[in-house]
Amino acid sequence: MLGLSDQVYNRYENAVSRLTVGRLLHICEVLSISPVEILYPVAPHLWGEDQAQAETRMAIIEKLANFDGHTLEAILSFLHHLKTKETDEGVNGYDGAAPAAPSFSAAVHGANGSDIHGDK
Repeated sequence: MLGLSDQVYNRYENAVSRLTVGRLLHICEVLSISPVEILYPVAPHLWGEDQAQAETRMAIIEKLANFDGHTLEAILSFLHHLKTKETDEGVNGYDGAAPAAPSFSAAVHGANGSDIHGDK
């Protein structure tokens, strides 16, 4: 399914050759997984300052993957209103300007008046 010869596959498997980002993405598509699912187990330190923080971030990523578009817009709008470490330190953080995404209330209660779960 990957279109690789056994020889090339063995080089990847034995760490003789390195995967390109394009090849990694192709593997993820074939396996129907996200790159995070491959990268997190081998480099959890990239997701947090300690193991607990990395696990929390990974759990959030996994949870977000299961929400629909309207729910994601509502979550993003909500997150825009929270202070982050960067905004507390004044470095490259959210500047307090109105978000481009719909407001939390508007996203939660869509144009048809239903909430994010489809209920009125």
